[in-house]
Amino acid sequence: CARALLEVGAEVDKAGPQGWTALMFASDGNHELCARALLEANARVDAADDEGWTALMYAVHDGHELCARELIKAKANLEAQQHQGFTALMVSAQNGHEHVAR
Repeated sequence: CARALLEVGAEVDKAGPQGWTALMFASDGNHELCARALLEANARVDAADDEGWTALMYAVHDGHELCARELIKAKANLEAQQHQGFTALMVSAQNGHEHVAR
């Protein structure tokens, strides 16, 4: 679905409510194939929403390992901090997702 929209000119990094991008929604929803399609279309892997959260932070928050791996392969900044100073690793650990933290 994302590929079809991208093929007809959808803006890959267009931000919606609270600054969320399609990559953030895909990562939060554990849609790794959609995330991969967006990354292949040059989505900004480190785009941050209004709270400073990145797609990687949303992926690890709920333990979405496959999405996290796609984002890391795309060179997501592992040291990026949201507005309260938390990194993706901290978010993962805080939510008990040690399998993703590794």
